Amino acid sequence: SQQQQQQQQQQTYSTTPHSTASVTAAPAVAQQQQQQQQQQVRQLIPATSTTPWVRRFLSSRPKDALLPIPREYLSDGFNLVQLAPIVERLAMMEAVKSGRSTDAAAVTGATATASSSSSTKSSSFPLYKNALRLILLEEENVSAPPYIQRAAEALYVLVHARYIISPRGLDMVRRVLKSSKSMDPVFGRCPRAGCRGMPLLPVGETDDYDFATSPMTRAKRYCCCCGEKLFMWDS
Repeated sequence: SQQQQQQQQQQTYSTTPHSTASVTAAPAVAQQQQQQQQQQVRQLIPATSTTPWVRRFLSSRPKDALLPIPREYLSDGFNLVQLAPIVERLAMMEAVKSGRSTDAAAVTGATATASSSSSTKSSSFPLYKNALRLILLEEENVSAPPYIQRAAEALYVLVHARYIISPRGLDMVRRVLKSSKSMDPVFGRCPRAGCRGMPLLPVGETDDYDFATSPMTRAKRYCCCCGEKLFMWDS
C-alpha cells in the first residue's frame, strides 16, 4: 500500500508541471491564432490600397477583427454623408474631457471666421476634416492632438459599419470566414452546448457611437443556431 501511495504521489508531482504549462500556454496559443487571422485578413486586401494610419489602428485592436477599408472608399464623399456633425461633436467632447477644449475652440473659431468671410454658407466641420485628413495621409502624422486621433478612430468605426454591409465588404467577410475554417472562427463560437460550437457573427444594435462603450452601443456576437446575442468582453 505504501508503494502505491508513493507511485500516486509521483504521478501527481509529474502531472502538475504539465497542467500549469498547458494553462500558461493557452494564452500564447490564442495570441498566435489571432496573429494568423490578422495575417489572413491583411492578405485579402493589398497594403497599398490602405493607409499607414489604418494599418496601425487595426494592429492596435486585434480582437475587434475590423476589416481594412480601401482608401478610395474612405475618400468618397458619398460614403461619409451625415458623419461630419457626429464626428465633430465627438471630437469636441473628447477635447473637453482631455482639457484641450481651448485648442479645439480655436480651430473651430478660425475656420468659422474664414467661412463667414467667404461666399459659401455651408458648415465646414474643421475637427472632422482634420480627422479624415489624418486617416488619408500617405505618411502617418504622429503629432496630431489626442482628440483628433480619437475622432479619427470614431470616424473609421462609423465608416466601417457602412462598408461592412456594402457588396465589397460582404464579399470580404465571406472570404475571411472561408479562410478561417482551418482554425477557430474569427468572431468565436457560441458557448451553448446545444449549438455545438456554432461560429458567431458580429451584430450592432444601434448606429450611435460612444467613447464610453455603453452596453447599448457595444457590438455583440450573434449565434445563428439559438438566435441569441452575446457580449464579448474582450472586444
